[in-house]
Amino acid sequence: MDKLSTTSLFVSAATAIFVYWQSKTTQKMLQASTILKIQDNSIAKNISDKFDNIYCLKAFNSYENFKENTNENIIKDINEVVTHLNYCAQIVEEGLLPKQMIWNRYFWMYRSCGEKLLPWWIEHKQKNHPRKYSCFKRMCDEVLLVGDSEVKKHDNQKKNIYSNKNTIKKFYKNHQKIYKNLCFLVSGIVNKKFPK
Repeated sequence: MDKLSTTSLFVSAATAIFVYWQSKTTQKMLQASTILKIQDNSIAKNISDKFDNIYCLKAFNSYENFKENTNENIIKDINEVVTHLNYCAQIVEEGLLPKQMIWNRYFWMYRSCGEKLLPWWIEHKQKNHPRKYSCFKRMCDEVLLVGDSEVKKHDNQKKNIYSNKNTIKKFYKNHQKIYKNLCFLVSGIVNKKFPK
């Protein structure tokens, strides 16, 4: 292989690596934007406070019993919370956000909803619309399968990651150095190959 084809091969490989890195960065930016929109919607609709109505809900076996013994404003709040959580679950199912990103924010909401509202609440809502809140139901079912030991294990892993900020700073500094060196290297090769 001559010098020109070796250089071309190297430039192509470096470009492919750069494009891959850039696509991953773009994907992360889109995910961050999406999660911020979800968070803004949650704050605007006061989802956290409205969720308290679900958390404090007494046990019901039927929607009729629930409707008889529950204030109309609470019923409205529960609908808003479930609509929000259904939207989040739908985004995960469509592949726009990783499940863990939603679970980091709403895991306990899905679990409480699964314990308090399933199956009677969903069955009522799906009488006329069989697919209504189906993403929400699947996410609740999945969260209910996660055992307490798995939750504790995940929480401990998160504590270990965030407790050592210096390690995280070093990680990002190293990646920045690699990126800068790669850009410098590619620009140097291109300048040698195609002098101005």
